[in-house]
Amino acid sequence: VKGLVLVDSTLASACVYYEKSFDWGCGSHGNGMKAYACRCANINWLGTITNCIHSNSNSTRLINHAYRHMATRCAQKGGFNYTLKDMQRFYENGTHYLRDPTEADKKNPVYTTLRVNQTEFKWYHKKFKDFTFSVQRSQWFGWGLVFYWATIISFATAFNINRRFIGLNLNCNWVKKHIILPSVFKQYHERTYLLLKFIPLDFPTRLHGLIVFVFIIQVIISVGVGYEMTTPHPYLSSRWIMNLDLVSYRTDMMSISLFPVIYLFGIRNNPFIPLTGISFATFNFYHKWCAYVCVALAFIHAICCTVWAINDGGYHAWYMDAYWKWGIGASVFSFLLIFHSEKFIRDIMYEVFLFFHKIMNYLFIVCMYYHCNDLGWLGWIWSMAGILCFDRFMRLVRVALSGGLQTAILTDCGQDVVRMTVKKPKFFKYYSGSFAFFYFVDLNDPFYMPWQSHPFTILTTPKENTENKDTLIVYFKARKGITKNMLNKILRSGKESIRCKVFIEGPYGNTIPTITSEANRKFVGVSAGLGVSAVYPQMSRSE
Repeated sequence: VKGLVLVDSTLASACVYYEKSFDWGCGSHGNGMKAYACRCANINWLGTITNCIHSNSNSTRLINHAYRHMATRCAQKGGFNYTLKDMQRFYENGTHYLRDPTEADKKNPVYTTLRVNQTEFKWYHKKFKDFTFSVQRSQWFGWGLVFYWATIISFATAFNINRRFIGLNLNCNWVKKHIILPSVFKQYHERTYLLLKFIPLDFPTRLHGLIVFVFIIQVIISVGVGYEMTTPHPYLSSRWIMNLDLVSYRTDMMSISLFPVIYLFGIRNNPFIPLTGISFATFNFYHKWCAYVCVALAFIHAICCTVWAINDGGYHAWYMDAYWKWGIGASVFSFLLIFHSEKFIRDIMYEVFLFFHKIMNYLFIVCMYYHCNDLGWLGWIWSMAGILCFDRFMRLVRVALSGGLQTAILTDCGQDVVRMTVKKPKFFKYYSGSFAFFYFVDLNDPFYMPWQSHPFTILTTPKENTENKDTLIVYFKARKGITKNMLNKILRSGKESIRCKVFIEGPYGNTIPTITSEANRKFVGVSAGLGVSAVYPQMSRSE
């Protein structure tokens, strides 16, 4: 954390609020920017505040940290750039002029260095220790949300290891029938439910819904318990203000703690997919609900801060701070990210959604960085940037191992179906159920198209494609966007097939359990339309 936050140094904050009860000739007992600009220029106040810090700790580390905290406050609030050595000199200089404080010092300007009345100061110090503990507790609740998902991943990993290497039967038919397989709502897991015949809704399985439901219950309980601070308090003037501040911290800490979970669950190269056997679609479902909760918590935090600002000098006074403006920007982008990610928008204009989702993600990280730069907790912000960089790096690695820029042959098969054939890369290891992302590169296309990729299931397997084992075959339905653009190119050419340049990024997906042929046993594969591209390779392996 940083100097602008009280909990950065409990000792320094206690000294600030203890010493502000005296008159330092600034015409104010507040802690606004004008008051700090006046006090940080006053050698007597600087000597007194550093003496308060030095006389209430035996730890050189804590004393120096408190000095840096005060130097940061003077820089942020008053425009003074003091160093640690400057603060140490203020202390040494002030020791030559020390005297005990009097009641008159609270009404008349002080022109010397004051000692600390330890009886009075202990109350201030205890109250700020309680406040710091409350904020730390909020961070613990935030970590609790992370540990919840770590627990889910741990259980899934254990089941996946057992399924792949041990083979113990841990699933009973009743659990499969009533929890793992059925949808939360009727039979709408594999098909879309239209609310009011217009709004598309996708429902999870009961197992996935239960996991999210328990998560939401944990969030509600975590927000609602553990507010044990009492009034009066030197920083929080009433119980109402105290509740606003504590709830603001609680929702803020819990919201930012979900950042790495949201971004890790949303990337293609999620390392937990092969570890747990959980599909990308399921992780994307968890990603969505973690984002919902994160934005809801951020909204409560923003409301609390707004009400606080109105009650503490007016909203305009707080709006002048840069971190406040960046916080507003981050809030706006988070709401837009949630809204434009809804299914009905993605169905209407997927390419537009994809482009703006990426751009707003980057802008959100930038806004959060500058919002927290003066407050602290930047580790959570860097986690988002690190996860995105990891994903982009792994995408480049996959593209490189897939042969880089290649030539694909696109063939019109009729009924808006396009067959794409491309040479199988040397290091491209694919299997039944795997898919790859294809980037179509053409200088004549709009600038954004080469930056967008579409996932396609690989139809051929090495065993099935006996004519040319070095060829990958993909079938896709041209609907709109890039796929429609590819079909139009074929139609405009007047030829049955055309060539185009592509990048291949893959393979992705979980391995489907292999179907093995057994005596007197038959298998039936059911698919609709181009769903055959996932079923056919699997069935061919059972021969």
